[in-house]
Amino acid sequence: MSSIELYETKDLLNDLNIEIMEFQEISDGDINYFIFSSSNLEEEQKEILSQLDFEEIKDNLFISERDNYNPNEILEVIKPLFSKKEEKLWSDAIKGIHTINEKYLYTNGSCLFNLSYDHILIPLKWHGKLTTEKIELQDFIDDLNKMIRQSCKNKKTNRFDIDDKYKGHNFWKIVSSLRNRKSHISTERGIEGAIDLIKKEREAYKFLINKEAPDLNIPFDFINTQIKLLEYCHDFLNKILEDL
Repeated sequence: MSSIELYETKDLLNDLNIEIMEFQEISDGDINYFIFSSSNLEEEQKEILSQLDFEEIKDNLFISERDNYNPNEILEVIKPLFSKKEEKLWSDAIKGIHTINEKYLYTNGSCLFNLSYDHILIPLKWHGKLTTEKIELQDFIDDLNKMIRQSCKNKKTNRFDIDDKYKGHNFWKIVSSLRNRKSHISTERGIEGAIDLIKKEREAYKFLINKEAPDLNIPFDFINTQIKLLEYCHDFLNKILEDL
């Protein structure tokens, strides 16, 4: 199985909104232990801790023989967490797009992102929906490309109505690389062009998730790619807003 970034126990508990009053990490030489105390935990939170192999050794005192977790192994536990994160990132993206359009309309007489009814449906389609396989991820990339890149393309000139400096942003380049690899399997440049597209796709994934492609056997790879793309989208839109 390909390597995957492990989820540190303390970070996981914090992200799951399980309050840590005190904690300690100890080792007997063979096994690492994570011990923490908390209070006023709800039954749902205690059930989550049980799923994470925590044992309540005293009232509000929990112990686990793990100091980190493979996200793929605890996918059902963390899915709601990443679903909420995905919802917020989409909401932030929509707010950013509308704010940019309002300012562009005031100064330029037109919007930067020309959104049609089909574009409006994209955030509704993906709001809270996580990708866990290759086809879903490619569908998400296609929609994100349509929503951000294609919506600021001038139909008359077939050029992007956006400053070149934003085209150098990691988000723009990554989405372009991932989208073009799928859209232009055959190329006028022949084998050389195809190899270049594959290389750029691998570099994009390497930048996002530190591997050349999501592992088909690791559903979290696809979720992680999706979230990373939205995070870079958020940064991309903020860079534009900073200049307006």
